[in-house]
Amino acid sequence: MDDDGVLLINEQRRLANDVSLKINNLAAAPASVVRQVLEDCNGYFSRRPYWRWFDQLTPTLAACGAAYRDGSACHLDLVQWATDPTWGNLRPGSLRKRLVEEDAEFLAQQLRQPNIRLLLVNGRGAIRQLRRSPSIDITLDECKRINESAVQPTVLFSGLVFNRVRVVGWTTNLQSSFGVTDELRRSLLPTAVARLI
Repeated sequence: MDDDGVLLINEQRRLANDVSLKINNLAAAPASVVRQVLEDCNGYFSRRPYWRWFDQLTPTLAACGAAYRDGSACHLDLVQWATDPTWGNLRPGSLRKRLVEEDAEFLAQQLRQPNIRLLLVNGRGAIRQLRRSPSIDITLDECKRINESAVQPTVLFSGLVFNRVRVVGWTTNLQSSFGVTDELRRSLLPTAVARLI
């Protein structure tokens, strides 16, 4: 949707939606419609991505030798559905918990894919949810504190998912945390992440 909550359609849309798919019930959709949803998700960064959000991670991805723009990085979500209101304002908390639990096995399937070699976890909430998930075998150890955030230190974690995929996480959500400075986004965190991988 745009900033006014109006559904993006035609060339403005970012992903498949009810209008583009010409359906109103995905659960009963034919295989061709499901295939279109997957194609739109897989091609998200070549279509019309929300760069104002995703470019906040560009320096960190670059430090890892990856980028959304060339397809060497992908974005995975704890929950596969956009929410309105946004995640942080979604109430009650039990609803957020249920959505995470329902989608945990799908995320686990994605993380088991052989082409996933490094997982970057952006924010305290995402770290907490991954650690709580019974579907995801993850080890994360605190390894460093960066004291440049105006609100509180950023804590870096390092570990493994399914004893195979390297994980680096940090507690400050670079895209939406209050007090995140451009300095933290551009230099300190990417440098620290690069040292951990």
